[in-house]
Amino acid sequence: MLSIKAKYQFGQASNHLDFIRNDVIAYVESHYRTDPNNRTYFGYSLGGVFGAYVLLTQPETFKNYILGSAALNGDIPYFTELASKTAQKNSHLNANVFISYGNLEVEASEHIEKFITLLKNKNDKTLSVLPIIIEGNHQTAFPRTGVRSVAWLANLIKNNEQ
Repeated sequence: MLSIKAKYQFGQASNHLDFIRNDVIAYVESHYRTDPNNRTYFGYSLGGVFGAYVLLTQPETFKNYILGSAALNGDIPYFTELASKTAQKNSHLNANVFISYGNLEVEASEHIEKFITLLKNKNDKTLSVLPIIIEGNHQTAFPRTGVRSVAWLANLIKNNEQ
């Protein structure tokens, strides 16, 4: 595992987030019609882990977070620490979060449920969490997560326009 991490340079989340915030978002918002107050992040598997990191470190980056089958594995203590730091700053997350995983992802479900509990225990009235169990395993839950989360997002947008 260490050789894989060295090869792919895992552990660079803060640098990646800086790139997204300073380069990607700036480019997109200067070239396309966007709503900076209603950005959405979609991450699946390791992308879901990164989304959880963004949510707990710089939640204002996105308004809506779609975290599908996040590969949290043993990362719950780390995310608990991040959530604690957010609480110490007395900052609110002010986000809508769609979290899903496949009903056949037995091992992953335990960690994802702990993360859901961690978010709910924040008692943050500016945070909305929708956990969904999707039919399938890690691979087959992906397209269903996409469809369900886009419907969720469309409903959020519709309700905000009324």
